[in-house]
Amino acid sequence: MNWLIIWPSADGVRENLPIAFRKRYSKAISTIGCFEIQIEKTSNASHQAATWSQYKSYNTIKYLISITPDGLINFISEEYGGRTPDSTIFEDSGFLDKLVQKSIVLADRGFKNISHLLEKHGCTLLRPPSESSNSKPSAEEVLQTKRFAAIRVHVEKSIGKLRDFKMIGLHACFLDNVVTIACGLVNLQNCLFSNQV
Repeated sequence: MNWLIIWPSADGVRENLPIAFRKRYSKAISTIGCFEIQIEKTSNASHQAATWSQYKSYNTIKYLISITPDGLINFISEEYGGRTPDSTIFEDSGFLDKLVQKSIVLADRGFKNISHLLEKHGCTLLRPPSESSNSKPSAEEVLQTKRFAAIRVHVEKSIGKLRDFKMIGLHACFLDNVVTIACGLVNLQNCLFSNQV
């Protein structure tokens, strides 16, 4: 089902750009996130350590997922242990090889220290403003965060559709294949986002 996970051309993405993206994110080619799947705790101590997710507080397998602005899953990485930082997966997964120059990639705050990697490829990273525990965000930062959250929800909806497949997580030894099949099936469903949204 790999053939159902395609990387469309920049022109193809722009032709299907939802209204919500057109004003501020018209050059966005991808919204990325990490998708974690809970797994059983293994008896091997090194595997336990590699798959422990501090964020989830249980053992997980993690994937980098990318969707186009209109909701098509256009990239899914191989599996990584839940302990692997998002930035490491981003650099190691082959995602950067898919990008064309002048592309914009949207990511959440978890993707720290990846701007320089995108800049080497002639691309730009957009993230919500950083939060500081010592200072109150400005009105502009609050507005930017809200706008960004409205766009970022798209990748969360795609991940939600993947979670609807109960087979994910049941077959740990074939998990990469199962996740690829689920991504292909999500892409076969109706478009997540109407052009009128």
